[in-house]
Amino acid sequence: MHPGGGHFVILLRLIGCGAVAAMALFGEEIDGTKAVQLGLAWESVDDADVE
Repeated sequence: MHPGGGHFVILLRLIGCGAVAAMALFGEEIDGTKAVQLGLAWESVDDADVE
């Protein structure tokens, strides 16, 4: 995510203030499993399972 285009506002609505602050202020990265937990992705699969 980058700071332009209202992405942080959209994230606030989706995952809440704490998670957005962790990503924006502290550079916290999320992996596929965490994205699913936060509701940002449908599912997470292993690299070997992706064509």
